[in-house]
Amino acid sequence: TWDPDWRDTSKCSSSLPSLRGWLDALRSAAESSALLSRAAAHMQRARVEDMAALIAQHGEVAEQVRFCLQRGRVLLDLAQAAEELYVVMQGNEEFDIQSCLLVCDLYRSALRKAADFGAVGEEMAAYDHVAGKGGADVEMECMCLHCLANVFDSIRLKEQARRMHRNVLMLGLSLDPNADDYANPTALLRQRVWFMKSQAYVKRAQEQDEAERSAEREQRLEEIKPALDAIKHARNTSLKEFLQHLYAKHPPTNGGKIAASVNAADAIPKAEFLRMLRDYHPDKLPATAEARDKLLYEEITKYFTDLYEEEYKSESA
Repeated sequence: TWDPDWRDTSKCSSSLPSLRGWLDALRSAAESSALLSRAAAHMQRARVEDMAALIAQHGEVAEQVRFCLQRGRVLLDLAQAAEELYVVMQGNEEFDIQSCLLVCDLYRSALRKAADFGAVGEEMAAYDHVAGKGGADVEMECMCLHCLANVFDSIRLKEQARRMHRNVLMLGLSLDPNADDYANPTALLRQRVWFMKSQAYVKRAQEQDEAERSAEREQRLEEIKPALDAIKHARNTSLKEFLQHLYAKHPPTNGGKIAASVNAADAIPKAEFLRMLRDYHPDKLPATAEARDKLLYEEITKYFTDLYEEEYKSESA
């Protein structure tokens, strides 16, 4: 939730990063970057016996400066995007989609800087001795994606928002080598508010999907209830009555035929029963089969399984 007093909040001694402090840090980091560029140029001309150690020290300092520059720029961009978003949300009663898309562009700009230091716009000569000098600030990437996903959700682009929140979780796992499942975050990830909120969003979406699938299934079951009631009645009468009813009223799509033993006086051999069971397995349906037919085969398979337990399980013991 956007805090309209963010300027004052950011200055107080809280867990939030101080924007004023980051502005000061950016000025210092920019000066340090310029000095590092000159130092790198001198090192190329100098003849120092222990050049390897000097390069290593230069690289270590450059890495720290790079981190401050990259994180500071991304945080300030996020603050600007959040302020613009607040203005949009407090504006006219009519929804301004164009302004929301502009806010999205601001978040994307911050995301590019978080993903690639080169996008920050600094002179890269100072960072020649830094491993992966165009590196990413993964935590800032996650925060940018999380904010962007929230905007997409607010403008009703639910699927895009869901994908972004899931990307936040997958990328966030890389912050902790002990993390391998976003549904069970480690202590480090539980401390990241953006991670836990993205996790909650994805979880709610999954629960909504499951509820919709369940409601759709119940509706389809109601549609085929007369057929299921007739199948149930035949099953409760006898095994042979059940099989005769199936092959007469719902012949298998794979062209399977009822076993001769079904219409004979003798018992149905187990092998024949299993062959008929396979005729009605949902996997035997063509790819173009309607959801109604798939559901019918699923319910028929349940009856087959119950009958197998009653009639043939003892033979396997």
